[in-house]
Amino acid sequence: MARKNFVFEEMRLGCAIALALATLIGSTLQVRSQLTPSVSNSVVAEAQFPDNGAPTGRRRGGTSRNGCPQLNKYLTALVPGKETWKEVDGNKVPDSKSFLTSTVANRPTFWVYVPELPENMRVGEFVLQDSAGEDIYRTLLTLPDKPGIISISLPQNSQYALETGKKYYWYFKLYCGDPQQTSDYYYVDAWIERVALTPELESQLKAAKPREYIAYAANNFWYDALTNLADLRRTDGSNARLIQEWIDILTKLDLQDLAQEPIVQRYSF
Repeated sequence: MARKNFVFEEMRLGCAIALALATLIGSTLQVRSQLTPSVSNSVVAEAQFPDNGAPTGRRRGGTSRNGCPQLNKYLTALVPGKETWKEVDGNKVPDSKSFLTSTVANRPTFWVYVPELPENMRVGEFVLQDSAGEDIYRTLLTLPDKPGIISISLPQNSQYALETGKKYYWYFKLYCGDPQQTSDYYYVDAWIERVALTPELESQLKAAKPREYIAYAANNFWYDALTNLADLRRTDGSNARLIQEWIDILTKLDLQDLAQEPIVQRYSF
């Protein structure tokens, strides 16, 4: 009798374990099914270039310009784009364009690479405008004394928040001297559109947390991906995986020449 009870209890325990394993596996598969295979592991999504009649911008600024000194690298907006070149006075200059890119952030962060500069070139200007060309935000920036990537975040004020479904234009000027005394500058510009956060993306972000950049990159929200990954690197700068995935994102954007550049300044107002 004791043996029968033992066998019965053993069978009950086995069924309970099997049920628990099935539930755990089902839950895991459910979470994974919320993400594409590329989201669940690393940044492997390819940047999309929606050349569909939407406005385009200038991704790289030239290294030479009348009234401006020669630079050793290009001023560059860290946005999806296409590299093209044109000949001016016998020299090849960048004619690369950037494409309209989406964000789910109401106050996104904008990313720019600033090359090595002469001492008299330390002033930049960031401008955000609506589609009608009206200023939303404009600010002069004192630039760092070493080359690298900078970011500009909009002030935490409702008047600067982007509205869903609207397109915005932004540009960054690099003045070739004192802006009070010269009108010469290099520049990059791009377009951005805020879109609503969908339930599908929200589920992906929750499943990827705290590495939300994986879900952002998989869905081509490149501003958001760069910002989230940079935030993680700021608190865990020696993390090899985060370093590699920063390189991966810039490579997907065809900006691999900037993948090893440091983040030298983050402007937040």
